[in-house]
Amino acid sequence: MPPESELNNWLANYLKFLLVAANVAPLRLIKIHALELQVPVLQPSDAANRYPDLVMLHPEHLELTQRRLTITRDMPPPRLVVQAFRPGKTNQDRGYVHKRAQYAALGIPEY
Repeated sequence: MPPESELNNWLANYLKFLLVAANVAPLRLIKIHALELQVPVLQPSDAANRYPDLVMLHPEHLELTQRRLTITRDMPPPRLVVQAFRPGKTNQDRGYVHKRAQYAALGIPEY
């Protein structure tokens, strides 16, 4: 995966700061640009893995991801997944249609 843009990275870091400052989750449970998330392939063009900008984990994920920072489809879904999208129809379709459907199919409560 290529590195994120500066703005995308800043947004993810800022959201992480706000979530921790508001005591929504401990710092260790919030991952930015580091977590692989296995998702169901719902359409032929869908990716089988996503790399969200920000993910809020449950405490049990810490033990489940000790070897590799990957949430597999047989694990509980994360609490929250955040994606920042660039303008443009292709990016919006991928984010608001394809990724959203895949995250919903996993049972992620907030996206």
